[in-house]
Amino acid sequence: MYYVDRATPKQWIPFIKQGIEDWQVAFEAAGFKNEIIAKDPPTPEEDPEWSPEDVRYSVVRYLASPIPNANGPHVSDPRTGEILESDINWYHNVMSLLRNWFFVQTAAINPDAQGVAFDDEVMGRLIRFVSSHEVGHTIGLPHNMGSSVAYPVDSLRSANFTKKYGTAPSIMDYARFNVCPRATAS
Repeated sequence: MYYVDRATPKQWIPFIKQGIEDWQVAFEAAGFKNEIIAKDPPTPEEDPEWSPEDVRYSVVRYLASPIPNANGPHVSDPRTGEILESDINWYHNVMSLLRNWFFVQTAAINPDAQGVAFDDEVMGRLIRFVSSHEVGHTIGLPHNMGSSVAYPVDSLRSANFTKKYGTAPSIMDYARFNVCPRATAS
């Protein structure tokens, strides 16, 4: 279970939660139901002792910071490898990083990326992707930069292919956006 920090701007909470719960499919395929769930933290009235600092809770911490990043560290038992606790540090300016990446990588052909500010739905999809990536780190997965070579370039030029399979077979890769300039409906 992952709690989403109360400090998180309300419009981004559903997208962060979707990114967390995107892992349900993989866990259910492995035989575990309802293992990765996103929740709001209890209110002080519901649980006055609850704290995002408490090691018993995994929390997406929203940090007011100029750092344009997010990360998903975890604490594990060195004897067994069991993950005991994890948090995601979500720095406010990760949105500027996402905006810049999306603009630079897709604006030449993508009207959604051509403005100074993005529509909330567009930014929400970018946030969801990073949220899901960071959950991968919290469950022990490293970056998988090699996955991006699994799809041939001609497949990445097919809008049908990328709609079905994405741009890389691993969320842990950094192959976030399709930069092939002539994606077709083939």
